[in-house]
Amino acid sequence: MEANELLALKIVDFSILIVFVIAFLVLWFFPPKKRNILYGYRTANSMKSEENWWFANNTFKKLLPFGILAFGLMLYIKAVFFKTYLSTGMNMFITLILSFLVVILPPMIYIEYKLKNK
Repeated sequence: MEANELLALKIVDFSILIVFVIAFLVLWFFPPKKRNILYGYRTANSMKSEENWWFANNTFKKLLPFGILAFGLMLYIKAVFFKTYLSTGMNMFITLILSFLVVILPPMIYIEYKLKNK
């Protein structure tokens, strides 16, 4: 893999991480005040009641930093150990899958479990 491709991949990886950090900051400093269609944690279970919606949004914003830190660590590991072994497309695919599996999915599983067992 050429140096230009490696730089491009690092920029893409860092950009995805920055998007998650910005999303966290928006949720933390400007939390949604009521249920809406623009942003916040919205699933069928969370939208059933105002209490569920508040619980889901507050829990998600508390868990999001852990996912972001884990994703940053994963990106570091990927950059150190897999930088020359994967194609550009595969590298980007892995980054996107990791972002979902590490940042979004664990809090969603936890929150949905808690909402169903209330």
